[in-house]
Amino acid sequence: MANNEVFQKLEKMVLDSSLPEDEKSKILKAILRDKDRKANLMITGATGSGKSSTINALFGTEKAIVGTGPNPETMHIEKFELGNLVLWDSPGLGDGKEKDQSHSKGIIEMLHKKDDKDPNSMLIDAVLVILDGASRDLGTSYELINKVIIPNMVDKTRIIIGINQADQVMKGRYWDSEKSQPQETLLEQLEEKAQSVKKRVKEATDVDVEPVYYSAGFKEKGLPQEKPYNLSKLLCYIIESIPKEKRLPLLVETNKDTRPWESNDGKEDYGEKIKRNVGGSVLSSAGVSVASGAALGAAVGSVIPVVGTAVGAVVGAVGGAIVSGFRRITSGCYITTATCRSLGRGDSCYELNAFRSFRDNWLAQQPDGKAIIEEYYQTAPGIVASIDAKPDSGQIYAEIWQKYLAPCLDEIEHNRFADCKSRYMDMVQTLQREYTLVK
Repeated sequence: MANNEVFQKLEKMVLDSSLPEDEKSKILKAILRDKDRKANLMITGATGSGKSSTINALFGTEKAIVGTGPNPETMHIEKFELGNLVLWDSPGLGDGKEKDQSHSKGIIEMLHKKDDKDPNSMLIDAVLVILDGASRDLGTSYELINKVIIPNMVDKTRIIIGINQADQVMKGRYWDSEKSQPQETLLEQLEEKAQSVKKRVKEATDVDVEPVYYSAGFKEKGLPQEKPYNLSKLLCYIIESIPKEKRLPLLVETNKDTRPWESNDGKEDYGEKIKRNVGGSVLSSAGVSVASGAALGAAVGSVIPVVGTAVGAVVGAVGGAIVSGFRRITSGCYITTATCRSLGRGDSCYELNAFRSFRDNWLAQQPDGKAIIEEYYQTAPGIVASIDAKPDSGQIYAEIWQKYLAPCLDEIEHNRFADCKSRYMDMVQTLQREYTLVK
């Protein structure tokens, strides 16, 4: 589906909805603003790290030529325009002292370049640095990250580090080719490598990054794409790193084939997280109320399968983003569910079951219980959507757990249900003031 078609479909959804006219106007203006914005993503890394393969896998294009010979294909910064997404494909280091100096100069100049349409903003919205996971010598990559990129970024949180070729980290061993995912031994090695990279960058720059290990899946021109691994997580990190108002245009240009998004580490539902991030950004930009967001969600829900499904729902996010930010999570414990998912706990974990039991077996039986639960159903989705749209959402959820949910769980375990009720209500009211437009 072309860029304009997606935006036209979104506009039609809004116009056909039962929202008040002023709310329709707000959302349409936000969509039109996003439609005209360009997201600029720089992609760089050492020769052979797989920049071109990654571009082709993420965005479904063969404009980036995949090198198959001894010489690197990308010899200077190349610009690819995919609708409102602009990719800047840059060489990394490791091609000799003279070329490294030239490449470093070009990257630094780009990082200091201002946006022609907005002189107060930098042109490059985020930088994706790709490391060769199969290489033991990452010295040139660390030099690129620690001495060239991070020191010249205004917002140092807008860097994503991808460790590509996860399938080759142990020379092809312990890799399940049929499922396109690592076995336990390789997975442990990948986790260690990611933590090692994080530590090295932190020590050199004092910047915290969470590297993503993945496999782009080699694609030679004219041949089918090998199935990637963890690509949806990489896309999720990229989207979280760029300004909110540019997330929708970037998402529109992602690969429309569903296969690249199917295999990942399973730590989170990255398709859902992407949808919430983008949907929350659109609604936040529009300044609509939680109630209106929910009403609009109901209006567009039936259109999601037309735009895309599954983590082709990464693409379905274009239509599903708005509804996903505000639809009910099946369990009903919206904030608790989102927090537990962020902490890596499943939907059937002990903590969630304890909160559900508290809700169904005690709170719902209180005189004001059903009214409290219903009000929570109206409030909580907007809080979750707003938090998910923030780059530090993981830290926010960790703080929610420590300050509110862990004490609540202790109170449930010791049958202090009234104390839990009071604490939980205080949490919702506080988060509503901090993270939604509804005060």
